[in-house]
Parts: sequence; structure tokens; C-alpha cells
Amino acid sequence: MKKSAIPLGILLLCLWGPLHGGDLLSFKFKGGYGYSEIGDLNTYLRYMNGSLKSNWDQTAGSFKLLHEEPLIEAELDIFLFPRFSIGVGAEYLRLEQKAGTSKISLLMNGSAVTTYDHVSRISAFPVKLTMTYFPILGRGVRLGFRIGAGYYHVDFKTTFISSGPTYYFNRTQEGSAKSAAARIGFHGGLALELSLMRHVAFLVEVEGRYAKIRGLSGSGKWQDSSGGNGQWSGTLYIYEYWQQPWWTTFLYLWPEPPNGSNYRNVREAKVDLSGASVKGGLVLRF
Repeated sequence: MKKSAIPLGILLLCLWGPLHGGDLLSFKFKGGYGYSEIGDLNTYLRYMNGSLKSNWDQTAGSFKLLHEEPLIEAELDIFLFPRFSIGVGAEYLRLEQKAGTSKISLLMNGSAVTTYDHVSRISAFPVKLTMTYFPILGRGVRLGFRIGAGYYHVDFKTTFISSGPTYYFNRTQEGSAKSAAARIGFHGGLALELSLMRHVAFLVEVEGRYAKIRGLSGSGKWQDSSGGNGQWSGTLYIYEYWQQPWWTTFLYLWPEPPNGSNYRNVREAKVDLSGASVKGGLVLRF
């Protein structure tokens, strides 16, 4: 009985700080801006920019790459010890090209003969588990080192529009990440809290993220000015296809991996959310 009481007494002693005079909980609400690599969608857009401009004498505009995203996050931290907490949070980030902001026009004598418009959206909703250690813990200032992991729900939507004086074509592909094992990401960073009053603080946070999300699948549909239309579904692949006299890059949904002598470098497409963010917000301490 005496032996079992010793570790119990040590545990109670460790918990004494947060239970008597320290914070038990903190709630954080943050907003900010981030930069993500994005990966295969940008690879496809870079190819299209170079291909169209190199194979047509006069062009105007370009397909804009997706990188910057606004984000918001809420987090509840539980202090196990005065300098150590575990937090559960949810974040939402969104990258988007709106219609008319990412397009290339092929010109002849100064007039557009064909215009290609690319509208894209990627949104992510990671649920995050984060551990924070505070080497600096004062009344007015707290500095914490953070590390953790997140489970990501990711949606994508891309619309390709080709139009000219006498025709119109629209193709939309959309879906989400389905594979559970391929939706895990990791993050870490620094958090600085500046007290405004006893239970309220201003927060500045810098975070790095590694999250390459695979297993994207969904459905597509197309329609044109002649009244033609169709639908299909599958997994999102990126690959090169031989269209004489060069290899062309495609980002496309397929029910099975495309194969044959006209295809090369076939693989499942990824959304690479690896990058960095800066956030600011408020901390409520209890």
C-alpha cells in the first residue's frame, strides 16, 4: 500500500501547479494566411502555360498557380502540467481561382480566336492534435514550441472552359480524398502569447506543415455548344500522353490507371499542402 502511494503522490505533486493557481484550459481562435506547394495541379497549370504560349504566336494572360490561402482555426488546450499542454483543434483553409482571373487567349491580328479559362478550388479541413511546451512562461509573455499531427478532409474542383466566336466547351472535375491512410499531415512551430489581462492574451503563431494528400477521387462532366454532354467518375491521375509531335500533360479522372504506349509517368495525383502559415488571434484562459 505504501509503495503504490509513492507514484500517486508524485503525480499529484506534478499536477499541483495547474490545479492551484495555473491555467487548466485555454481556448484559441486564430486567423491568418498561408502558402502551400499544391503540387500536381500547379504542375499541370505550368505545363499548359508553357505549351500554349510556345505553340501560338500571340497570347494574352496566363493560368495563375494556386499557392496562397486564407485560413481560420479554433483550438482547445488542456494543461497537463504548468509548461505542457495538449490541444485539439480544427482548421479551415481554401485556395481558389475565380472565373475570369486565370485565363489565356490565343490572338490573331489582336483579336482572340480561342480563350481558355481555368477555374480551380481546393479546400481542406484538418482536425489537429498538438502538443505545446512553454520554455518561457511568465505573467505577461508565454513562448511555446508546438508539434502535432492532423487528419485532413480535402475537396477539389477544377473547371476548364474553352470558347471561341462560334463554340463553347466546359469540363468540370470534382471530388475529395477518400483514402484514410493518405490523409495524415504533420505540423510544428512557435506560438507567442502576450497577455492583455489576466484571462485574455493576444496570440501570434508561425507554423510549418507537411501534408501530401493522396487518394483523390470523384466525378466529372462535360458539355459543349452543340448540345453534347457526358459524365464519368474515377481516381484523379496526372500523366503524360503522346499527342504528335509532343508529350502532353493531363490531370484527369480515370476509373482505372491509364496505360499503353501513348502514356508515360502515370501516377495518382496529390494535393501537397506542405508549406507555412502566420496566424494571429486571441487566447481565453480558464
